[in-house]
Amino acid sequence: MKHAFTAYPELVRVHATYKLLELALPTYLLLCKHSNGRSKIIAVCLPVTEDAMTRMMENFKKHNVNLNKIRVIMVDKNIGERDV
Repeated sequence: MKHAFTAYPELVRVHATYKLLELALPTYLLLCKHSNGRSKIIAVCLPVTEDAMTRMMENFKKHNVNLNKIRVIMVDKNIGERDV
């Protein structure tokens, strides 16, 4: 995960889904685009509390030095409608 983000930090996508796991929790994925055009998962969050996404992003920032190389962050169009 970290290797993919280190190599390709320019575009980060945040994707949320409810049907990935058989839990009553959404699953949030942070993805980057690999050189072959495929998405690579760089972080996963299963939020059980309201501040889980904030904590995930804080940990992601803490462990990844390439944050200044991100040029675009794409977010799921319905992410604002989902309750965490």
